[in-house]
Amino acid sequence: MKLIRILQSALFAMLGLASTMSWAANAVTSSLPATQVMVQLDNQPALQLDFPIVPRADQLVNKTLKQLKLSSLDINWQSSALFDETQPQTLKQDVLMRLANEEDFAAMELKPFWRLLRKQIHTMRFGTRVFTPIDPDVTAIDSNKNPNLKGKWLLELRTNETQVYVFGAVYQSGKFDWQQRKDAKYYAAQAGLLTPTVSELTVIQPDGVVETHSVEYWNRHFQEVAPGATIYVPMPNDHSLFNQSHTPYNTNSLVIELLRNTYPL
Repeated sequence: MKLIRILQSALFAMLGLASTMSWAANAVTSSLPATQVMVQLDNQPALQLDFPIVPRADQLVNKTLKQLKLSSLDINWQSSALFDETQPQTLKQDVLMRLANEEDFAAMELKPFWRLLRKQIHTMRFGTRVFTPIDPDVTAIDSNKNPNLKGKWLLELRTNETQVYVFGAVYQSGKFDWQQRKDAKYYAAQAGLLTPTVSELTVIQPDGVVETHSVEYWNRHFQEVAPGATIYVPMPNDHSLFNQSHTPYNTNSLVIELLRNTYPL
């Protein structure tokens, strides 16, 4: 009987410890904020904000602006972006592998350009961008554009943007000064087109919208390129095993989709 009482006491002690541990775990969980957002304004030090209750997009942004002592008029909303930090970006590794394969199968004169694009993609940072308006003057009046934001987020705010970025089949990719009334062909030519007779260019506007701009003399008409946009000159891969034109599985299409999710350069 004494042994039974000892075993019972030990069992009750274990149950009590388990209950205490469960309570402690619940307490820690309940103390965590429902939403955490890291805010990056231009090149200033990052600011972290915590929300005990899940906010809507306009509430999150308005609190951010209040902390930064800014108004919505101070922000270039088209060049600003929201990233879901709880959703890992997995496309980068797939694109890097595809680019390496393209280089292997490319003609000798094109190999250096595939290699350069792969190195550029390797050094760039990508997230899972949420393609929704973040201007509170827009989201506050349309509940369909004003989602609840639970979890961890990165809010990239820009007050000004003066560059256009060019990647792909060019001799000198990189950033170029944005100029009024200049189209995609102008910036691509500045970078040095590998194929001067290219008829279409892809423009990723700063809000993530992808556009195809016709730029050959017979179908060319002016289309706006906003400051902060990325121009992608499709890489020639007509003879590649991975070339499936006009499908999401084409290498150029995968690169474009990844570039849409670039953290601001």
